[in-house]
Amino acid sequence: MTQRSSPPRGITVTIGYGTTPQASRATFTGTPAQVSEDIIECFGLDAERFADTPLSDIVLEATSVAVSLDLVARKLGGRLVAEPDAAPQKAAESAAQPASLLDRITGAPDVAVLQRLWVDNQAAFADPQIMAAWKARGRALQAVQAAAD
Repeated sequence: MTQRSSPPRGITVTIGYGTTPQASRATFTGTPAQVSEDIIECFGLDAERFADTPLSDIVLEATSVAVSLDLVARKLGGRLVAEPDAAPQKAAESAAQPASLLDRITGAPDVAVLQRLWVDNQAAFADPQIMAAWKARGRALQAVQAAAD
């Protein structure tokens, strides 16, 4: 009897950016390792942090990020925009002395940074002062953008 080697098993994972049927989706296909790698890269997750994490947990984290970005964009009336290269910015932010979340919110230069602060610090937004500052900065950035358009 001859043994046939079977091709690597593939999977498909789809991550939705919202809760409606019209919401955008990102679909990944490949082996579980390939899909994990692609999701981590696509959503800008920390590769070292997720190195030994099961695919299901990576999918949950990426889904949380996607839905959060969609929600923030809709609440601020914005749209999702990819940063050209976030790696140098992340390195600079890590090297900088950490400021309080309120300082980072009030100093956010654009909606994308404000959205990222919300995604990265969701638990802190239970504080009404943090949420009020975030909303105020979002409105201010929208007004600046509207004036520029």
